[in-house]
Amino acid sequence: MSRVGMALGARIGLLRPDLVPARDLVWIVACWTLTVVAVVIILFPGSTDGIVARQAGSSGLIGLFMAPLGIRVFLLGAAALLAGTLVLVLRRSDAGAVARELGLAVAAVFPTLALLADRQWALAGIALVLAAAAEVIAHRPAVRGTDTAVAVLATATWGVLLVEQFVAEDAADGWTWIALFGFAAVFAAFGSYYGVARAAESRSRRLQPLFRDDLPPAAVVGIVAVVVVLTALRLTVARDLFPTPDPRLWTPLETPPISWLHAALVAGLVVVLAARSVRHPLRRSQERRMTAALAVAGNAELAAGVAVILAGMVISAASGDFVAPGIPSVVVAALKFGGVVVITAVALLPAFRGTVARTLALITGAYLVPLTLQGLLREGEPDVVGFAATPVQVALLLLAVAVVGVVFPAVRRMLGSALTVRLAVVPFVAVHAGWLLPAAWTDLGRIVLVVGVVLALLFLLPPLAADRERHALDLLGASAGQLLALVVFLLALPSFLDDPQLVVLGLFWLSVAVVAALTVRTAAAEEPAASG
Repeated sequence: MSRVGMALGARIGLLRPDLVPARDLVWIVACWTLTVVAVVIILFPGSTDGIVARQAGSSGLIGLFMAPLGIRVFLLGAAALLAGTLVLVLRRSDAGAVARELGLAVAAVFPTLALLADRQWALAGIALVLAAAAEVIAHRPAVRGTDTAVAVLATATWGVLLVEQFVAEDAADGWTWIALFGFAAVFAAFGSYYGVARAAESRSRRLQPLFRDDLPPAAVVGIVAVVVVLTALRLTVARDLFPTPDPRLWTPLETPPISWLHAALVAGLVVVLAARSVRHPLRRSQERRMTAALAVAGNAELAAGVAVILAGMVISAASGDFVAPGIPSVVVAALKFGGVVVITAVALLPAFRGTVARTLALITGAYLVPLTLQGLLREGEPDVVGFAATPVQVALLLLAVAVVGVVFPAVRRMLGSALTVRLAVVPFVAVHAGWLLPAAWTDLGRIVLVVGVVLALLFLLPPLAADRERHALDLLGASAGQLLALVVFLLALPSFLDDPQLVVLGLFWLSVAVVAALTVRTAAAEEPAASG
């Protein structure tokens, strides 16, 4: 048997459903069954053609998800199962009281609010009774079966939404689908941003053998020369091979001269802090959480859309009026600017001293604070001259530093062969990370998504736990996560943001963060993986 086959067999051996108690095995098998159904829907030609969206109300931030009855029934059935699984996992795990209460509220209260907003009083009353029963049982002294009972009641509240699809004439146009579409769009956009960062990390990690201090000078020259040639191609004949708006990023000479000062500041910080880490390696801590926080700030407009949805549901429940107000773009710009400032300030706390997370936040803050300030100023005065650099400008200057290191041996000795190569390779990979992933909306992208989600169940499972309850919890959480990823994909399929736009926005927000994280030297190992 090949090494890959042996590895796959070993991972399959971690599933061990025979070790899972029967009460939990039912939930796990249900997740697997619905996952198979989701795979069929996603991959079967034409099965998703009826999934579309249209704008809802005056807000440009939210829309109405529209799909055939069969797909809507499947999505609500899957959501009901996921709601019960969430409650079960939180109650069985080491989650705190606040997390448990929040999980139960999300799982059990949302259906009631959605039905009230749709003015389905009888169904809302049933859902409210079920949610109240779940809350009462959840706070009673724990006895055997309590966790399962609470989970079943949470699932049942979503079952009421399922009933609505058959008994209400306007169920397809209700707040349930506005809300689920909006939440899924936020989740998918965050995943796209974060996926750009993770793609850059994984591609750079494959090039790890090139990032060695013992590389011969000829090898360093050859690697940097290859990147120079590729960069020259991207600036010229290959510039228009990528969809809009990417070509604009690769016309750096058309940017305002002052933006090059900003690019030089950011590139200088990268070089100085990375060179310092060669002599004083940094601790690997909290990088992924810092990157995730930046991704959240980058999606401020979608987070604002969620607030609009919740406010609209409450107003509709109270008055029956459909209200979906727009949020001024200046507010969104202010949220992005404030979010970046806060994240950068948090990284200055003593807890982050000597960590990759602080270096990542400082470099990214130096890049994103002027960028978001520029966006905020343009809300009041559209003719403000652009002073913020693009990631491509920063990458070009870092490549120039690498070239200087190749030409002048003294500079290469100061930086080290590994850092010289990193300064050339990592930025080039980072600014192309989004294009290295096939879009999930394409046929190839769907296959990659499905295969990745299915394999994730095998390769992300922790080692087999000796305790049966712990193993059941691990397997249940992984199986639910697998189903959740596919459900979110189906709900976000008609998102208003097309893939090229998401990719470029993700590059603007996270490529510099990736460069910062992958050019520094860490104490644990030479490979600066963004762990957290």
